[in-house]
Amino acid sequence: MKSLVLHIGIPKTGSSALQVFCAQNRKVLVAQSLDYFEIGEFALGAMGKISAGNGAHLARSFLRPKGTAYKPDREQQLAALDRQIATSTCDTGFLSSEMFVFAEDAAFTEFSRWLAARGIELRFFYFIREQVEFLSSSYIQQVKRHACTETAEEYILRVYQRIGHIKYSKLFDRLAKFARPEHIVCRNYDEARASAHGVCEEFVTTFGLDRERLLFGDTNVNVSLDLVETQIMLALNRYKPRMKFSDLLVENAARKGRKTVDLSHVLLPSNTLEQLEAYYAADNARFARAYFGKDKLFAPRHTGNGALKHEPNAEVALNDVVEIFGGLLVRLDERLAALERRGGKPVTTTADSQRSSGTSD
Repeated sequence: MKSLVLHIGIPKTGSSALQVFCAQNRKVLVAQSLDYFEIGEFALGAMGKISAGNGAHLARSFLRPKGTAYKPDREQQLAALDRQIATSTCDTGFLSSEMFVFAEDAAFTEFSRWLAARGIELRFFYFIREQVEFLSSSYIQQVKRHACTETAEEYILRVYQRIGHIKYSKLFDRLAKFARPEHIVCRNYDEARASAHGVCEEFVTTFGLDRERLLFGDTNVNVSLDLVETQIMLALNRYKPRMKFSDLLVENAARKGRKTVDLSHVLLPSNTLEQLEAYYAADNARFARAYFGKDKLFAPRHTGNGALKHEPNAEVALNDVVEIFGGLLVRLDERLAALERRGGKPVTTTADSQRSSGTSD
């Protein structure tokens, strides 16, 4: 093996879709000398499920020891990777996890040396996304997965200056400490998702792969909540629902064929959009010139309408409520049926018992 590529995300740039694509096409990729190693959360990706990628376990061992996601088993994870490398016939290895972007610099330095001792060169691959879109998508993820009850404006203005990896010129400079600049490949997520197969198509093009036998599935593996769903989850998050609740909302959205859309222009008022864009302007211009050789890093975006539309107590149309909760009930019924099949007997609810005995409350 000559090189190992770390796909470091960044978060909210289609990593789950790319991980599913790589896992489900592994044999075809190996035949083209690119090995998406069968470690980490590879199995979830192979099943088409949301995961943190085949590099998930190793990436967690690269995090700050005091972090909640940190795993103190780096030697074990490196040993597992070493076995994969030793048996691989490919020129290039590929590890994917958006958690790599949060790795400590010392961990990257040690990993680069670990690879060099095996004659392997470290490379990086990642997508960048217009920062306001990234922040809005991150906010929705917090609502969806972490019981956030803040408005978008409250959340984003609280966190945006603390997220270092969306200052893209600085991110590139950081990665250049561990890999040669020509081995750092950056692509524009907003441009990639305009193509038929999104980030997967951009990945294939970037690495010069033959599309002939590759299976391109649904690129919307991890669809965001839409505006109404976000509004409903904001209200329900006061009761601390399990993450599976929002997962079912998203799965229903994917069933309907809904795509992820940018909601930043309806989540944020104009003055906040302008404040955020001004904050990133200089760094964006610097990276646009240095890496892409152009004046603008991202295309002009929508103008904010000056009103935050999804306060937690805002009214939701009755038809929307019926559709969303009706879809949830259908999914829960499907899950009960699956439990029945696994257990070999029906799952009887209190209502079922009352109906069969002719009693009621």
